[in-house]
Amino acid sequence: MKRNRHTPEQAVRKVREGERMLGSGSDLTEVLRHLEITESTWHRWRRSYAGMSPGHARRLKELEVENGRLQNHYNCWGPNNSGQTDAPTGNFKTVTAGEEHSCGLRTDNTITCWGPNNSGQTDAPTGNFKTVTAGEEHSCGLRSDDTITCWPPLPEGVSWTSAGR
Repeated sequence: MKRNRHTPEQAVRKVREGERMLGSGSDLTEVLRHLEITESTWHRWRRSYAGMSPGHARRLKELEVENGRLQNHYNCWGPNNSGQTDAPTGNFKTVTAGEEHSCGLRTDNTITCWGPNNSGQTDAPTGNFKTVTAGEEHSCGLRSDDTITCWPPLPEGVSWTSAGR
């Protein structure tokens, strides 16, 4: 069977044609031969496009492309065993990565962190910040008033050292 790249519109048309043939008594083997597609392609297309018009399929493809373009403002990659690369949506000025968590400084100067939170490293404090950096299991941010805040809280008797202003 020759290998063709089909547009979503073509796939919708072939699914509709195949459905008509099946409804007229043709068996699946005949349908696949007539449409020149494999059975796995048929099932994948039926899951994706059943009941859709060619115009809707075209618009869906356009929206998928646009969504990909918009998501390219920032990307995270690498192992994602704990959600550390599942970045939240939104606009960020900067993003930083620790060992298994990440944090971002949003355009409204607040911080959002994501990934595993076994030590509280993704519990970012509220307030406005100028910058943020992530460490192994902690993060620190430079607040708008030039003081430094780090999280998670350390055990009693241990403190983050900060020169302050």
